[in-house]
Parts: sequence; structure tokens; C-alpha cells
Amino acid sequence: MSVTVIQDHTGRIARQLRALERKTVTIGVHGDSGTHGNTGETVASIAAQHEFGTSQVPERSFLRAGMAAKGDEIAMDLLDQIQQMIEGGTPQPGQIALRGGVLVLGAVRETIAAGIAPELSPTTKQRRDEKGSNSTGVASNVGQYTPLVDTGQLWQSLVVRVGEAG
Repeated sequence: MSVTVIQDHTGRIARQLRALERKTVTIGVHGDSGTHGNTGETVASIAAQHEFGTSQVPERSFLRAGMAAKGDEIAMDLLDQIQQMIEGGTPQPGQIALRGGVLVLGAVRETIAAGIAPELSPTTKQRRDEKGSNSTGVASNVGQYTPLVDTGQLWQSLVVRVGEAG
């Protein structure tokens, strides 16, 4: 008994997998996100302080916690997308990379909106009360005392970027 190859898709599949491998995806607050208020400090620097904590700022990991909460679910979704691509479906490498980034971004925003311990200090709550923080804007549906949600600048600075490695 012999085998006859009717259509050989190995070349297409190999090209698509190599193209996907070359994609880079970054999710978070990038260095060009601007400065926070009139402090001159970059939004990226403030985000890093909250993600990892400092002697003055408690750790409130929003990136790592977001990934931990939804990482397995996102991985399964992306595996499904890759399988569809291999089978000749419509997802292309760039679309798959962007989808992964958007899913992670959603998980990060869900984590922030749910509130991250520790709760705000009484001093921070008082400052927010005095200036009427979080009464309008992109994150106004989140509670007034939700950590990491004040002016909405961090929330708006969270972005996905897809590029090419090398």
C-alpha cells in the first residue's frame, strides 16, 4: 500500500509558525507613557513602584497578578488559535499575538478593578476625598478607594504593543 500526498501544507505551516515566533508582545505601561501630574516622574516608573513595591509604596502587583489569575485560560485560548492557523483557518500570526496581548490586558484591568491588597492608607483616602478623585473618567465605575485607581492615568497607560523580534 502506498501513500499519495494530495496537498502538502508543511511549508505554509512552517512559515506561519516562524512568523509567530518572531512576534513580540508587550503589555503594560511603556516608557513613553508620559509623566504623572506635575511631579516629573514617569507613569512607567510609578507603575513599577506599585508592581514591585518600594520602602514607601506597598507592592500591589497588577501585571503579575493579572497573568496569574488568567494565564492558563489565555494559554488555552492561544493554543486553540494556533491550531486553527495550522489547520488553514483565518487567524494569522500577528492576529494571534495581538489577541494574546489583549487578553492579558483585560486580565490586568480586571485585577485592578477588583482591588489589590493592601487597602489604601487613611492618609491616601483623605487625600482622595479632598480632591474628589475618581469621580469621572475611564475608571469611574471602580470604587473611590480602589488601589491603583485615582485619576485613571495608570489605567489609560496600560497598552498592548505587537512588534517583530530582532
